[in-house]
Amino acid sequence: MFAPKETDMTNIPRHQQSIKRRDDTRIGRQHAGLGQQMKITTYALIATATAAATIGLAATAHADEIYDFLSPSGNIVCFVSTSFDGTNGAECEIRDYTYVAPPKPPGCQLGGWGDRFSLKQGSAPVVHCHGDTNFVHGLPILPYGQMRSAGPITCKSEASGVTCTDRSTGHFFRLSRESYQLG
Repeated sequence: MFAPKETDMTNIPRHQQSIKRRDDTRIGRQHAGLGQQMKITTYALIATATAAATIGLAATAHADEIYDFLSPSGNIVCFVSTSFDGTNGAECEIRDYTYVAPPKPPGCQLGGWGDRFSLKQGSAPVVHCHGDTNFVHGLPILPYGQMRSAGPITCKSEASGVTCTDRSTGHFFRLSRESYQLG
């Protein structure tokens, strides 16, 4: 802890020597108290950091499971996922297509329509109105004949396109350059 500094008191009158010793002792106690306070503060910081790390790890353990992939042609991007709440789903977007897109709903003011489809477990497939893209650099290629699954939702890459199916209901969507199909 804190040790008071020794002072040469030979030239200090006796009454001032006792005041000086008392002041040094009080300052030493104050610093000793600060040391104790610093220990408590340090322990509190360590405990807070430990709690934050533990909470962070718990959140990571329950993070979403997402499988992104591109078709070998690079024309279709999909992701199949299990969300933190346990719901499963798939979404695919096509870059270039020749099919006629379904009629755009009046509420869709964004640029993208007819090129993004999704399937949520237990629900029919839907077409999305969107203002962004799911195409990003560095996604893995899913070779033809391979599939990715999240629960009963499965997406299969085929030379003819990508098909995503909910095995629990039979709902699906099929997407290729020439056509799309919802069921």
